[in-house]
Amino acid sequence: MVRGARILLTVLLLAATAVAGNGARAEIQVSAWETIEADPRFVIDMPAPVERETEIDGDGVVSTDFAHDADIGTYFLVSVIDYPEIEDAADVPDLLIGMEQATIESLDDGVRASAAVAKIGRWPGREFSALFDRGRLMLQGRLYFTHGSRLYLITVVSRPRDANDPAIRRYFDSFRLIGN
Repeated sequence: MVRGARILLTVLLLAATAVAGNGARAEIQVSAWETIEADPRFVIDMPAPVERETEIDGDGVVSTDFAHDADIGTYFLVSVIDYPEIEDAADVPDLLIGMEQATIESLDDGVRASAAVAKIGRWPGREFSALFDRGRLMLQGRLYFTHGSRLYLITVVSRPRDANDPAIRRYFDSFRLIGN
């Protein structure tokens, strides 16, 4: 679980410097959307172009990231992490909370703004947000643990004033599992 959080946070912290800009509120400009269907289990709309990177660690954990850095300082990231099979389903809520906490704690000065239980179909999840960089940046995320071994981490880093931007809402609302 911690490895996945480190991958995400490395990318987020690198993106943070580009995101923390000043200026008047404007809608996030998305010139084109790309529907990601690279995996037979999920679909999501992301601003184009989307960069994809896959890594396999020594324990056989496979992490695939789909990322887009928007022009006006909003960073979109989906991480798909395949773990060894979790035998006790009762452990899943604790795993989700642990991933959420590890993600927030590894931000320089991350402070949880909200957290809630979420579900997608029959699969458990968490929805959370955190402020960091002295309140200039906001991380919004959703975690879903599916099929006994797969974690989906859907995140956006933006300025807090952009938290409800139509592009961010479209991105989160478009995520769906297929072939359950």
